[in-house]
Amino acid sequence: MLSTLKIIPDSNCEFWLDGEYQGVLIANEIFKIELRKGRYAFEFTSQQNKNDKLAIDYYMQENDIEDLIRIDLITIQKNRIIKEQEIVRRAKSCHIRKVSCDPVKGVCYKKTYRYEIFDSDTQETIELDPTFYSVNEFCCGLALVSKFYGAGLPIDNIEYGYINTYGEIVIPLKYNDAGDFHEGLAWVSDNAIYHEYKYINKKGETIIDINHPSQPSDFVNGLAKIICDDSISFCGGECSTEWDVVINKYGNRIVDHIAIPLKYDWFISELLEPSLNEGDYTTCWLIDTNKFQRNLLLVRSDDKYGYINRSTQEVIPLQYSKATSFDENGLAAACLDKWGIIDINGNNIVPHKYDYISKFRNSLAVCYIIDDKIKIKKWGVLCMSGIEAVPCEYENASQALQMLTAEYLK
Repeated sequence: MLSTLKIIPDSNCEFWLDGEYQGVLIANEIFKIELRKGRYAFEFTSQQNKNDKLAIDYYMQENDIEDLIRIDLITIQKNRIIKEQEIVRRAKSCHIRKVSCDPVKGVCYKKTYRYEIFDSDTQETIELDPTFYSVNEFCCGLALVSKFYGAGLPIDNIEYGYINTYGEIVIPLKYNDAGDFHEGLAWVSDNAIYHEYKYINKKGETIIDINHPSQPSDFVNGLAKIICDDSISFCGGECSTEWDVVINKYGNRIVDHIAIPLKYDWFISELLEPSLNEGDYTTCWLIDTNKFQRNLLLVRSDDKYGYINRSTQEVIPLQYSKATSFDENGLAAACLDKWGIIDINGNNIVPHKYDYISKFRNSLAVCYIIDDKIKIKKWGVLCMSGIEAVPCEYENASQALQMLTAEYLK
C-alpha cells in the first residue's frame, strides 16, 4: 500500500528524493508524492540561490496514510545573508595583534610572543594557536599564517596556510612559500626551491598554474606580473623570453609594456631604455603595464604632475606641483599650493588645505596644517570622505591618533 505525502514549500525550490530529481515545487502550493513505508532522503534547493538548501531525513511510518510537511527555506536564506554580512563586517574590523608572552612551550626555538585577533567593532579578542610562527594582517578576509616544523632555523622549515577572522584554519598549512590574498587570489608554492608557483582562490583551489620556474606577484587591478627565469608558459600555451610577463586572472598573458611619449620626463615607475616605437623612428619610453594603478599612471612634464591612461591620454590634467599614485581605494594625494585628495576622475575629495597627508590605512590618514603665525604643525586625522575625524589641533600624530581611539571609534 502507498501513502501520500504533501509538501508545501515557502519558496520555489528544486526537489530531490534519494538523489533523484523530482521537479520544481512552487511556493505555497501543495506537491503530492506517493511513498511506501520506509526511510527517505529529501533535499530542497532554492531557485533564488543554490546555496540555500535543506536536507531532511524523512521516515514514512505506515502504509495507506496521508502526511504533510512544510519546507522553510526563507529562514535558511535569512541566516545565510546574516552570516555573509557578518563575514564582510569582520573582514573590515578584525586585525592581527602581536602580544608578548612567556616562552611558548612545544616549539623548537625561543618564542616569547603570540598572536590574537582583535575586532575593533565589538572589542572581541580571539587568541590564536601559540605555535604560529607568524601571522599576517587580514587580506580579503583571510590571514596568512605559518608554523615551524623540525629542527634547524625556522626559515628552513616553515609551512604556510590561511585562517579566517574566527581563527579557523580554512586552507591547511601545507605550502613552503605563500603570499597574502589580493583581489581574491594568492600565490603559493609546494616547491619554492625550484620556483614552482601557482595562484589559488579562497577555497584553496588552483586557479592559475605557472608551468615554469618563476616568481609571481600580487594581483593589482586584475593583473599580476610574473618574473620568469628564462621563458614561461601558461595554460594558454603562450611564451615570453623577452620580458617579464603580465597575466590576468584567467592566466592569460596580456600586453607587457606600453609606449609612453618622451615628453613625459618622470614616472612613478622604473623607466626602461628608450626604444623604437614600432619602427617609425621616433623614440618612446616602454613602461611596464603593471605600474598603472587603477589604470592610471602618474607622469610629469614641465614640472607639473598629472595622470594618463593606457592609451596615453591625459585624463587628469598635468596641473599639480606634486602628486602620488592612486591607492587601492582609488585615491591619490595631489598638491596645488596645498595638499588634498583626488579620486580617479580628478574630483577633489579632500580640499587642498593641508601641508601633509599620509597614505590611507584602514580608511584613515594622518595630516597636518602649519600655523603660519607660529610655524608649528597641527596634526589631525582624515576619513576617506574628506571629514576630519580628529581636527588639526594636536602637537604630533600620536596625540591625534590617541584622540581617534578615544572619540572617533566610540
